[in-house]
Amino acid sequence: MSHLETLASDPIAFNKIQEMITNASSSRSELLKTFMDPRRNLNDECGYPDTKDIDANTYKDMYDREPVATRVVQLMPQECWKVSPDIYEDENAETETEFEKAWDSLATYLRVRSWYKDQEGNPVWEHLYRADVLCGLGHFGILLIGIDDGKDLAQPVEGVTDGRELYSTTVQGDGSTQAVDVKVATETSTTAEGIQPTSLEGTDAQYNLTQFYVSDLAKPSTQETPKAQARKLLFLRSFDESLVQITQYENDPTSPRYGQPVMYLVTLNDPNEKHSGTGLPMASVHVHWTRVIHLADNLGSSEVFGVPRMRPVFNPLMDIRKVRGGSAEMYWRGAFPGISLETHPQLGGDVSVDTDAVQDTMENYMNGLQRYLLSMGMSAKTLAPQVVDPTAQINIQIDCVCIQLGIPVRIFKGSERGELSSTEDKGQWNEVVHGRQVGFVSPRIVVPFIDRLIQMNVLPVPALGYHIKWPDMNSLTRVEQATIAVQETQALSAYVSGGVEAVVAPKDYLTRVLKWTDEAADATLQTATDAIETPESTNSPLLSMVGGMTGMLELFKGYSEGAMSRDTLKQSLVMFFKLSEADAEDLIADSEPAPAPAPTPSFQKVREGETLLDGDGTVVHDKVATPKPIVKPAIKLVPKQSPKVV
Repeated sequence: MSHLETLASDPIAFNKIQEMITNASSSRSELLKTFMDPRRNLNDECGYPDTKDIDANTYKDMYDREPVATRVVQLMPQECWKVSPDIYEDENAETETEFEKAWDSLATYLRVRSWYKDQEGNPVWEHLYRADVLCGLGHFGILLIGIDDGKDLAQPVEGVTDGRELYSTTVQGDGSTQAVDVKVATETSTTAEGIQPTSLEGTDAQYNLTQFYVSDLAKPSTQETPKAQARKLLFLRSFDESLVQITQYENDPTSPRYGQPVMYLVTLNDPNEKHSGTGLPMASVHVHWTRVIHLADNLGSSEVFGVPRMRPVFNPLMDIRKVRGGSAEMYWRGAFPGISLETHPQLGGDVSVDTDAVQDTMENYMNGLQRYLLSMGMSAKTLAPQVVDPTAQINIQIDCVCIQLGIPVRIFKGSERGELSSTEDKGQWNEVVHGRQVGFVSPRIVVPFIDRLIQMNVLPVPALGYHIKWPDMNSLTRVEQATIAVQETQALSAYVSGGVEAVVAPKDYLTRVLKWTDEAADATLQTATDAIETPESTNSPLLSMVGGMTGMLELFKGYSEGAMSRDTLKQSLVMFFKLSEADAEDLIADSEPAPAPAPTPSFQKVREGETLLDGDGTVVHDKVATPKPIVKPAIKLVPKQSPKVV
């Protein structure tokens, strides 16, 4: 008999188990109600808005007025765009292709009329940087591309496709191919009323009656597309989510752009901003997707809407705003001490006070230039201010922001206590920045922008394709380069003087220890070897490579200090500097000091009874007037030294 059959046959046990289950369910329900109680809602208690209530305008207001929020949005774009990538078709620097010439000329068009030719300060990168910043302000941003095709912004650009040409043929069961209609933008047909609108079903327009237009990319084209003429880039404009509304999406599931925006409603200038002058266009215009680069950072399941950069740290940003604002108010109220007016105890508790007169006096004192108080039967006492340093509380919130974003605190602040970020922080951070450059900026911003310009015929089609190369973020400064050069020179000198060439070959030392490339090591050693053949050079390749006098001096210094024997020095000169044994012997002999001559005692005339000693203390008997034993005190005469008492 199973357990279920046992419980069914025993009603008492079954009821007890059912009661236990009911009690457990009730306990869980009560627990959930506790969390759902508005009085215990954490967001309500702390003043945090719900995520669904934070819209693009809220993010924009926080970005405009909160410096830490601005830093959160701008930090990654600023770090990534500190350097500009190189766009090239051919790796040969001496060859300039038509694509490279056209790319270099884009800056001239954007500046309208300019003779500036350097790539540094290129306005193209400045526009892409702005687009990178604004796309992270909300859920997305757009980059509007203006060209000289003479069409309305709501019309598609001729030549820009939705990618269906990649699927223009299908393989049949017998191996043959069958052509498939490709939707390519051609000249847009218009009527007297303008461009024909598409169905409003499934779009925002079915609710707000926003007008939007048919994209000719949604219509199969059977005509051959004529060869497009070269166009010029007129302008670039960046917009954040607060100024853009998507009014139509691609609802054709057979399109590669299924679910992507088709039409945008763009407000050219922010109506909430105060602008001087008159005539600024404030209207909204419809823009077709072929004229727009849609940008979204921190993408998840959606390819259209990303996570705003401020959303994960919105609560700490609110806390920073409250603490910073509260600290200013606290200082405003506490820095100026309060004044307490008290009546004298002798007057008793029932005292009549002219409140209006006292208030007028205090207002004149607090808000005017009056620096005295006149009180009858009252005394004034100052209240001690209560001012607290908010630094610790703000730093805690900044730490929370940096933890979520994965940014070192010193880099997020720019500097801390006057100290720049450490070398470790800089190296790790450069890897993070480079990862975003190649993982987001290139594939999501630079590549779509260049591809769109090629499709618009603003840039020619590169025959070999184009490449994007970001400069090395870990490149050394001039000070760091000089420091490394000094250290490598010292290492080479130690290598020469250490006598390890027989153990580690010069090329192995340069490549394995100093991390030179094989090409650099071969070129250096070849240059040093070639220098032997010139009459004015030394016979040593190492002497040429290291500037060798330094290495040779190090050898002789070690010999003079007793660090190596004469034979070791001779072998080093022969091995490393390619000297003959005779030349090495002569060089060592020339470096040794000449032996000092034996000292000649200088004698002086002595008086009778004195003893004359030579340099080693021996009594010179034949130089004294009367030989006598040494009698203290006696004078020891040492050659070329002062006399000392023996």
